[in-house]
Amino acid sequence: MKKRICKTTVALVLLIGILVCFWIGGTILKYADSDTAAFDRPPDYLVILGCRLEGEEPGACLEERVKAAAKYLKAHPWCMAVASGGQGADEVISEAEAISRALQKRGIPERRILKEENSTSTYENFLFAKQLLDERKGETPYHIAFVTNDFHIYRSRRMAEYVGFETPVAVSAKSSAMNFYPNFLREIFAVAVSFFRYR
Repeated sequence: MKKRICKTTVALVLLIGILVCFWIGGTILKYADSDTAAFDRPPDYLVILGCRLEGEEPGACLEERVKAAAKYLKAHPWCMAVASGGQGADEVISEAEAISRALQKRGIPERRILKEENSTSTYENFLFAKQLLDERKGETPYHIAFVTNDFHIYRSRRMAEYVGFETPVAVSAKSSAMNFYPNFLREIFAVAVSFFRYR
């Protein structure tokens, strides 16, 4: 009897876990696109979230973010960029510096780029970017968009709202299949953890 109850309990837990993973995965996919067109005014700043480097160059995911950011910034010349990302233990330069250099190579002038070089996570990307912009703007209201990979948008928006950004909008960097699927699976678990850690 006890074995049967134990097996039933384990089966229910596994079933609930699978259903939660499917729900989170569906939510990630639902919010994977850009939504800047729905905003009632253009953002003042575009926060580009850091990601892994390869030497001094952006890795595959970060390169996709930089490409999307450069396209948006060229289409919105009044908008300034915030390159966000610190220097990991295995990185030669900060992710923010790599983003800044990559944007300049794509024709975005250095004067339009602010750098936040202390963050080590998505939460800190937004927290430190907000501190930087609050200090810069004082009491003047401002609005942001953020750039990240499609699979990362849902959690990123939650982090942006959690630190106090109002109505942050997303610019989606479309991922190749090679980048999307392994990161999508990892993102499901990252979102689940964030539900408990950031409330």
